[in-house]
Amino acid sequence: MIHIENEIDKENKEVYSFNTFDTKIVLVGYSTQTKPTNKRKWSIVDKWDVYSLRDSTLSEPILPEFIRYKAESEFIKTIHVMKWSEWKLKNK
Repeated sequence: MIHIENEIDKENKEVYSFNTFDTKIVLVGYSTQTKPTNKRKWSIVDKWDVYSLRDSTLSEPILPEFIRYKAESEFIKTIHVMKWSEWKLKNK
């Protein structure tokens, strides 16, 4: 799973969550979170995800291009090119 955080300000951020299916990256969750001054933990204010649509407080969000780009960049980091013999050794 890939998580992309977008800081709105010091006390608020958005978190986009993606799953990978074959060579596709699919948005499966989104939340807005807040962290009050002098607190250590982030709290979820609103959320949307495909696994608990009944409990979601938001509808499916619009996916900004810069979030798409960040998700692709994170996904590319997980891709490794190797020879068949290397893959076979790694997966014994």
